[in-house]
Amino acid sequence: MLLDVRNMEKSDSHYIAKYFSNADPEYLKGMGVDKTKISEYEILKEKYVSELDKAPVYRQLYFLIWWLDTVPIGHCNIN
Repeated sequence: MLLDVRNMEKSDSHYIAKYFSNADPEYLKGMGVDKTKISEYEILKEKYVSELDKAPVYRQLYFLIWWLDTVPIGHCNIN
């Protein structure tokens, strides 16, 4: 098994958008996230891609993503 932690890439954006848009509201609430303030999948995905198009110093969001072999298993972000 190979564990890899790296910066999120554009090709990863759908994983994060899917995670937030499909999550149960109560689960998100437990993390302090208000589901009513989260955009729909396509809007989230485009937001992440547009952030990744910027130079790191100009980004409003920063993500790390964890992979186990070829499967994304987690992420963290700051904004």
